[in-house]
Amino acid sequence: MSFGSIAAAPAGLRAVSTAVSAAAAGLPRTCPVPASVGDPAADAALADFVRRWSSQFGRLQDAATVIARQANLTAVAFALAGE
Repeated sequence: MSFGSIAAAPAGLRAVSTAVSAAAAGLPRTCPVPASVGDPAADAALADFVRRWSSQFGRLQDAATVIARQANLTAVAFALAGE
């Protein structure tokens, strides 16, 4: 988006904010823990993978939330500036 297009339609940026917020809300915070496969080493490796994957989901949701807030704040700033 260019500054000109944001200034002409801050509501469009608010729509982006809403869409990103909805996408972030739809992300799972954790991965389901799989059943044991019976091998302690394999179970430990799988549990570690699930823990790391869940951490990435959390980070992705946090990033999407920040992006949505920034988009909304930018839209508000352009609306207040009367552009």
